[in-house]
Amino acid sequence: MSYRKAWGDVKLMEKRFGFNLVGTKTGGASGGGAELTEDARRLLEKYGRFRMGVDAAIEKQFTEVFGRE
Repeated sequence: MSYRKAWGDVKLMEKRFGFNLVGTKTGGASGGGAELTEDARRLLEKYGRFRMGVDAAIEKQFTEVFGRE
């Protein structure tokens, strides 16, 4: 994926969520950079919990339908 595409995707997600996901610093003697915002870190933590729940529900349903072999 190109840098331009990735950055565009980040900006689209920020618009949809209504908050910044990435904070940036412009270059200089020590160089610039980008890092996740606290809001982004909280979003990732919530998404991790969501995925754990989804995975558990899928495993439960699979076992009910197909059993364990």
